[in-house]
Order: sequence, then C-alpha cells, then structure tokens
Amino acid sequence: MKPTRGILLATLLFTGAMAGTLRWTEPAAVWPDTAGSETFRQGLVGLTSADDATLWAAWARWDGQVSMAMAARHDGDSWHPPEHIGTGASLLGGLALDHENNPWQVWLRWQGGQWQYVFTRRSADTWTHPAVFFQGDTTPVTTPVLAPHPNQGVQALW
Repeated sequence: MKPTRGILLATLLFTGAMAGTLRWTEPAAVWPDTAGSETFRQGLVGLTSADDATLWAAWARWDGQVSMAMAARHDGDSWHPPEHIGTGASLLGGLALDHENNPWQVWLRWQGGQWQYVFTRRSADTWTHPAVFFQGDTTPVTTPVLAPHPNQGVQALW
C-alpha cells in the first residue's frame, strides 16, 4: 500500500483471547489532507478512546505560516471532519478523556517571550477557547501529558 499524505491510523486487533496472535489492520486515513499541497507537515500526537468505542485523534498541522492544533472523532463507523482547536501549537502534548468522555488537549506555544502551556476541552459539540494554565521562560524539557483526574477533569504532568 502506497502511503498517502495526511494522518494515518492503524487499529490493533486481538483475534481471540487464547489465540495468542495479533495483527494490524491496513492503515486508514483519518481524514484526507484538507489543505492540499500547502500542508507542509502533519503529525499525529494523540489518540484516545471512550467507553462507547468513540476514538479521538489530535495532531499538529503546519502550513508554512501557522501552526494549528486539530482534532477528529471516529464514532465507530467513520471519521468526522477535523476540528480546528487552536493556533500557535509549537509542540502538542497529551490528549485525554475526562470521566464524562470529553476530550482535553494540551500544547506548548511561544508567545510574548515565554513558553505557554495551553489547554482546551470539548463539551457537547464545542471546543473551549484555548487558555493558558502555566507559563515561563525556561525551555520545556518535555510536552505535557494528560490523564483523567480521579474526581473530575484531567491532570497534567510535565
């Protein structure tokens, strides 16, 4: 299979609990490249699944001028169109679901001479406006990772 531009996803399938065999499906495009030849780079940085078999994928997209954070949802049958969730995504971090299966995404951006740690979350059908939860002038060693918080929301580690 010849690779195509865009984000690819492979699903790991277990063929039986006692079979002891694993196999990968053929890569399937999450969504066609919507920016055509103007997209210079796209990189998958997050994939998470909900209890109802919904998948969320997030990635950074660079068109040569603007870095964007993107996310798309698979409802068990097909991928929905990607959603633009923020700009200035220098380094995307973790993608996680809270206990209500709402996706959260974090990333780093350089703005005003400081590194800003930014987050957004989706509630119902809308992503929140990206908000800064930490900033500093020290060069980050790693991008933040997310995990569900035991009570509600998510927690970040960096």
